[in-house]
Amino acid sequence: ECFGVFYLFPSDAANVKDASRCLLQVSRSLFKQDIQPMVYRENCTALADLVRQCLQCTSQEQLTQVSAKLMSSTGSNVARALSVVIQTGFHKLERDFIHFFVSEELATWNQLAPFLVTSFPGPERSAEAGEWFQRQLECLRSLHCCLELVMMCRAYLSLPIDSLRLLLRTALEYYEKHSFKEHPVFCLPLPENTKDCLEICGR
Repeated sequence: ECFGVFYLFPSDAANVKDASRCLLQVSRSLFKQDIQPMVYRENCTALADLVRQCLQCTSQEQLTQVSAKLMSSTGSNVARALSVVIQTGFHKLERDFIHFFVSEELATWNQLAPFLVTSFPGPERSAEAGEWFQRQLECLRSLHCCLELVMMCRAYLSLPIDSLRLLLRTALEYYEKHSFKEHPVFCLPLPENTKDCLEICGR
């Protein structure tokens, strides 16, 4: 998704003000139509919503109104700019996890759905933002734990794809109800040809 590129600009900023200026420059480029990013329907970030509005404009007057809204939300309000950067970063990491698990045929979208963002708190719900961001951070860290589990079992045990799918499904079901801070033990049946590998690893 081209939208992910937006995160690369502010992610290297030295401070919040730099990030705000980066987003302001992106806003101006959108207004001038120098860039026309593709935004997935599932992307519910504040920036994605405003980008859609900008790309759907059919007159100069509409473009001016949307651009003013976009730049005011990212350029004049440092806290709001930081929120936009965090939202975009969450979305990018989320898409990275989805892409890996689905493209490797380890999990389906429905299995990953409990960990995915469906909405972001707007400015009128700023009091809920802290709690919401904490929850989303926990979801991303849980997905990261699942990724580490799968990669270690693939690298050191050479588990077949069916075993990796079962292991990942078990881990997703566990982390949906438990914190990533816990240290669970997952058990799964192994094919006969894996026993020799386990014996070697245990020596």
